[in-house]
Amino acid sequence: MAQKRKRNENRQYQESWEKDYFQVMVKDTVVCLICDTKFQSCKSSNIRRHYMTQHIDFHHLTGEERTYKISSLKKSLSIQQNCMNKSVQQPANIVKASLLVSNMIAKNMKSYSDGEFIKNCIASVIDVICPEKAKLFDTISLSRQTVVRRISLIANENMQLLAERIQQFKYFSLCLDESMDVSDSAQLVIFIRGVDVNFNITEELLNMKTLKDTTKGIDIFDAFWESFTKYDLDPAFLSGLATDGAKYMVGQNLGFIGCLKTKFVNLKLDFQQLYVFHCVIHQENLCAKTIKMPHIMTVVIKTINIIRSHGMVHRQFKEYCKELDIHYGDLIYFSNVRWLSRGKCLKRFLQLKNEIDLFMTLRNETVSELSDPNWLVDLCFLVDITSHLNDLNLRLQGDDKLIIDSCREITIFKLKLQLWEHQLVNEDASHFKEFNNFDLPCEKKYKEYAEIIHNIGKSFEKRFQEINTYGKNFEIFSSPFNVDVTTVPTPLQMEILDLQCNPELQTIFREIDKIDFYRKYITEERYPRLRNFAAKVVSAFGSTSLCESFFSKMKFCKTKHRSSMIDCNLENQLRIATTKIDVDLEELSKKIVQQTSH
Repeated sequence: MAQKRKRNENRQYQESWEKDYFQVMVKDTVVCLICDTKFQSCKSSNIRRHYMTQHIDFHHLTGEERTYKISSLKKSLSIQQNCMNKSVQQPANIVKASLLVSNMIAKNMKSYSDGEFIKNCIASVIDVICPEKAKLFDTISLSRQTVVRRISLIANENMQLLAERIQQFKYFSLCLDESMDVSDSAQLVIFIRGVDVNFNITEELLNMKTLKDTTKGIDIFDAFWESFTKYDLDPAFLSGLATDGAKYMVGQNLGFIGCLKTKFVNLKLDFQQLYVFHCVIHQENLCAKTIKMPHIMTVVIKTINIIRSHGMVHRQFKEYCKELDIHYGDLIYFSNVRWLSRGKCLKRFLQLKNEIDLFMTLRNETVSELSDPNWLVDLCFLVDITSHLNDLNLRLQGDDKLIIDSCREITIFKLKLQLWEHQLVNEDASHFKEFNNFDLPCEKKYKEYAEIIHNIGKSFEKRFQEINTYGKNFEIFSSPFNVDVTTVPTPLQMEILDLQCNPELQTIFREIDKIDFYRKYITEERYPRLRNFAAKVVSAFGSTSLCESFFSKMKFCKTKHRSSMIDCNLENQLRIATTKIDVDLEELSKKIVQQTSH
């Protein structure tokens, strides 16, 4: 045993080797200061033999002379190591710089070839400020091919980070929509909204799938289920769906929803437990279309088209408004597919009605309706009601919006409609600014306007039936202290009673954000079912606004000048442009350097 212990001691580095044999320890390896030979085994006989056979010429050095030589050799070794570290670090920094620029190009949806333009700009600045660094900056690769590869790497890293987050989700919901790009390819976009155990919300692009042939319900479903497989999603934790309400989406037999119901039946899952919504913003827009008033819209659209569709006439009108020092110097085209278009178009037309009347009269194209008080008062009413609808539309938009907030906005607006109808019947137009301020002698058709408001209300009642279907669940989430326990689902009743008997939590609930309340005070230990219920509600989508925003970016990114962009590159660029997940570009650059060094 003593001999074995002695043998182990001889295999450890000895401090005396530095002075006796010019050997030092560098990162668990013995290195010869004279010739840089490395010894994996710290065996004293090998160290001594190397010194006596290779460097016996240094044996005559003693005292201070030997100490000075060792110090000099150690300094040389340190300089050599620093140079090696810089040579490794420099490529990593260069790659990181390339990644940073590529990431900015993708974020701003610029052309890949802009990388070379940016490099030329940087080179011009460097030549003026610090020309001695010009060669270093020349090594940064920003060619079109390099930018494409860098964006692909960042997008793949983003997908990996998203996949890791998905594994932490307690519940998740999906919204999906389909649109044509500039090359007539049907692009199906799927966004995921997930909530983890700490009520942290994640909203990210899950997948973009190009539909090469038809866009039937079964085609949508196949692409949808492919995303489930790609990210290993468990349908048991799916809390809801939001679609655009098209027939191929919501059809109960051949539509996407019908196909998904069949899949749930095969998996023995309850489809009725999902929060399935036709996008609330789409429905609000459809309700707004119940306002016809064609005698107003026909004149407005025709007049705007006369002015804006001819270049010379349009220039003359803008110059005319400029001479009159009009703040709004131009008219707005009407687009039937844009949510806010009608309200904005009508409001601008009303603001410029006097200028339009004078301009058209000067051109001998008089618009007689602009001198008709009865027509103008109808225009004022239409401007007011479309402004109210536009305000509602804007409140329904936004990221990380809870479904209960959207439903509450709809419920509030339905109550407003009832109030406005009652007031108009009694000839009170307090909430219709333009109509109320119109002072020319005319026939104010209060009952006719009240009937229009009534029809809008009926449309809201018909289209937003999901609010009634899921209303009790939303009431439990938003007012757990006031809900009637007898109407609450049986599994939640005991926990709701417990909660309602806690006055301290009731006070806190009124003072803080609802998500923070469920995160901090509805604990897993005491309220497991209520916490689980709340997570499911928080995870639900209520609109497809993320998809609509994505399509707007897609049209900006894939234009007629970039129509040949392949689908994977389009998805990668738009993934980076829409993501909220930050990729660690420094770590990614190190991975790239390590891969290229092998």
